[in-house]
Amino acid sequence: MSLLELRDVCKTFHAFGREPVKALRDINLTVEEGTITGLVGESGSGKTTIIKSIMGLEKPTSGTITYDGINIPEAKGDELRRVRREVQFVFQDPTSSLNPRMTVEKLVGEGLLVHKLETDRSRRRARVADLLTMVGLSDRDLDRHPRSFSGGQRQRIAIARALAIGPKLLICDEPVSALDVSVQAQVLNLLQDMQEELGFTVLFIAHDLAVVRQICSRVAVIQSGQIVEEGPSETVLANPTHPYTQALLRAVPNPNPTVARQRAQERLAEEKVA
Repeated sequence: MSLLELRDVCKTFHAFGREPVKALRDINLTVEEGTITGLVGESGSGKTTIIKSIMGLEKPTSGTITYDGINIPEAKGDELRRVRREVQFVFQDPTSSLNPRMTVEKLVGEGLLVHKLETDRSRRRARVADLLTMVGLSDRDLDRHPRSFSGGQRQRIAIARALAIGPKLLICDEPVSALDVSVQAQVLNLLQDMQEELGFTVLFIAHDLAVVRQICSRVAVIQSGQIVEEGPSETVLANPTHPYTQALLRAVPNPNPTVARQRAQERLAEEKVA
């Protein structure tokens, strides 16, 4: 069953004295409930515009975006409040996405207060402590500020904050690209374990196909505002049919020096032919 659907979504930006920029062109994307779906593309490919359109920050020029039967661009009142509660976001950089003046208790518990899910301070504090334990932190961290944590720990706090109000859809915008490689694996494993335990759906935005291979069951590849290839991750990444997907795969670093040298030689040969 599909939870999020984009159908023929186009977005054109207009600027005075300049040619219109077509950021999205006939985007069709389905995110099935209970899955982790990857959206992959280089910078400027349209990933951010898709995110903003889903979050209601940009209105598509044409097409429809439907979340669980709700037309997001036209949502108002109770429907809009439901979307804002059930669709949560994990940003790329936890350092800038967490208010440095707020304690962890306030950061994670803010959604519970705003959506009136837990207005009692002591119960809200206990709920936040439980969430911190779930993401591998401790109730001793409740009164600390973000500056007291490492990058990986901050991202764990960001995940706890997003999960605090029980979302059905979690949008992750390159949530590990700002972290060290060793920490990336820890955060990805945490996200995958939480998804399996709680059953929420994930739209995982990335430019790194190695990350997508690890965590996503389906993947869509976007280039210049168009989805050029889509399908199960194993199929797309094992046998890509579009040249852009093939190029992204060739760019993935390989720890085997022999394979890495072979890829480098193949790229040089292609450049000479071109």
